[in-house]
Amino acid sequence: MSKPNHCNAGHPDESAGGKISVGMRDKLPISNCYILTHDLGKRIESFRDLGLNTPNHDDQFYSDFKEGLEKRIRKIYPDDEIKSLYMNDLTQRIWNESIHKKSSIKNAVIVSTSHDIATPRRGHTLEINRVYDHNGKQFGFGSRPGNPCLDEQIISLAKLVGNSPVVLAEDGVFSGNTILYILDKFKKKNISVSTIVLGFSSRDGIDTVKKVFDGEIITLEGIPHLIDWMPDHDFIPFAPNCGRVLGISFGNEALPVYTYDGVAFAFPYIRPFGDLNKWGSIPEDQVNEFSHYCMQQALELFKKIEDLNGKKSLLIRDLLGTRPSIRIPVCFNSDEFPSLDTRVTEYLLDTYWSLS
Repeated sequence: MSKPNHCNAGHPDESAGGKISVGMRDKLPISNCYILTHDLGKRIESFRDLGLNTPNHDDQFYSDFKEGLEKRIRKIYPDDEIKSLYMNDLTQRIWNESIHKKSSIKNAVIVSTSHDIATPRRGHTLEINRVYDHNGKQFGFGSRPGNPCLDEQIISLAKLVGNSPVVLAEDGVFSGNTILYILDKFKKKNISVSTIVLGFSSRDGIDTVKKVFDGEIITLEGIPHLIDWMPDHDFIPFAPNCGRVLGISFGNEALPVYTYDGVAFAFPYIRPFGDLNKWGSIPEDQVNEFSHYCMQQALELFKKIEDLNGKKSLLIRDLLGTRPSIRIPVCFNSDEFPSLDTRVTEYLLDTYWSLS
């Protein structure tokens, strides 16, 4: 008999640490929820590894940006729940729950697609992301830029895991498609997942995963009707990990596109780069104002970094070498890409003026 599935719904009327069967989800309060996750300050601090001075992660700029995003989302969805989550706190909770599960499962190994969850704590990381064509349409899953292809990663992971059960620790599930892809890849390499620990999840995502997974599912922030989930770094071009990765199909692989210097490209979620309406559930009549705001904030942030470093020009190449890496922001069907010697603020300003 398989283990019952559970979720830690985290609603205020439930006892701390209480677990509710996913099968009982319809008895939970029904709400529509838009989730904003915040880690921009931490992402920008990674530039310090390159010898650059940056604002501290608790700088007032990030608080003001967070409030600006929340204000706009609340205006769009006045009758729904807007939940803001600090990723540093959430990943710590995910890790704590994963360790707890690991201690109760003999020889269990923790694996995550989130570098923030696994690597600093000696878990194993699967570097995976969705890959998109030049029109911004997803055509597959591939490795994150700068990492081995997925098949090589999973072969190596299978050797590390051996016959041990896996606790799969993830920040969240929206559609559930990425989890399905991982479970299928793991199954083909005889990697057995016993438990999935999630920071948050949508009801549809949980239903999708449960169709193929009969192990335990734990979700820390409940299972609402999720309108969307947006990380704040996806709104700021040149922030590490910002945007949807541009790639190509090569045989059975989806591969990122690189410059000859090994730099990848991506579509940030805001205009004129990406599709904020489809990707972020921002109504069409609100997209331009939302994008203008984010571009203004990006310009302010990188001018601030120039000032902190006494630089007249902070170039794209000055930002290379972080982990996670930056991707050069591009628009759909771009036939010109900026040189690595382009000033970051000039590129942002030129792009800003192209907004209608």
